[in-house]
Amino acid sequence: MNTRVHLKPGAVCADPYFVMEVPRLTEYRYAWFEVARGCSYSKAYARCPACGGAVGSLMWQPPYDVVLKQARRVGDFVGGFGGPELLVSTRFSDLYRRARLTGIARWLPVTVRMLGARVPKANEAPSLLGVYFSRRLVRADWSKMGVKWLTRPKVGYCRVCGPGGGGRNGCYSSIERIAIDPKTLGHAGDMFQAMNLHGEVLVSARARQLIEDSGLENAHFIRLTDARCSFFE
Repeated sequence: MNTRVHLKPGAVCADPYFVMEVPRLTEYRYAWFEVARGCSYSKAYARCPACGGAVGSLMWQPPYDVVLKQARRVGDFVGGFGGPELLVSTRFSDLYRRARLTGIARWLPVTVRMLGARVPKANEAPSLLGVYFSRRLVRADWSKMGVKWLTRPKVGYCRVCGPGGGGRNGCYSSIERIAIDPKTLGHAGDMFQAMNLHGEVLVSARARQLIEDSGLENAHFIRLTDARCSFFE
């Protein structure tokens, strides 16, 4: 099980980075999103600066329409499927700009429709934004992550976007923790994804503290040493 970190306002934690977890389909307290029918994607995606391979998903194209499921309560962070990597509230976007946080590469205006038997008819759809996080040249250190490989990296895998990520870089079935190569931390921001670790949003201790202190809802923070992942559990 992942260990979630909830600190009291003003508390100090020595961990420099955390994994930010926003529940998706398994969330029952807060809404989650799906893109509306008929959505489209461009053929462009983030590429590795070394080998040119894909290091992100295809980019969502307008119209930016989403449907909130189980929408009785909408958090400041909304996980989902398709479209942007995350939906965020204007409360968070205001905090992000006031605090001069870094790491969000794109902000998208979205049109929200709410769906669910318990949604009050008078409940107005919240104002949400779609975000894509930057892929920094920060690298995960797979030699320290207790990895079990589904297919091992092949000889000649890319030393920037690999190992991991599929193809020649190999595919993992589980990891016991996340470790970051300290030599690459000079490229880190406040919220980002490592170049060779897809799908995990990493946040600085400063960003985590600001989010916790501001009372923003529906984000959990996991220490890197506790960030276990398995595709078969």
